[in-house]
Amino acid sequence: MNEQRQCGSCGMKSMERAILDVNRNFQGHTLTIPAVDGWHCPSCGEVEFASREEAERFFDAAQANQKEATRSQAEALSAPSEAAWD
Repeated sequence: MNEQRQCGSCGMKSMERAILDVNRNFQGHTLTIPAVDGWHCPSCGEVEFASREEAERFFDAAQANQKEATRSQAEALSAPSEAAWD
């Protein structure tokens, strides 16, 4: 039988220990952090990490993805628009 925990965010008693890809939305971009080891809530998506190292890996990857999304948006905004020349 799988051990379950109660989610600290939504209160559901359905968190399960697993290694799953985690998707997060940031400024219209979906960021995927692969193979996150921890307790996952299927109701709200909250994750309690299995270790400090796993949490650091997750946040480092999320930060790198957020920087890339911000850079892409900045490039799109600074590119000359064809409509501006009409």
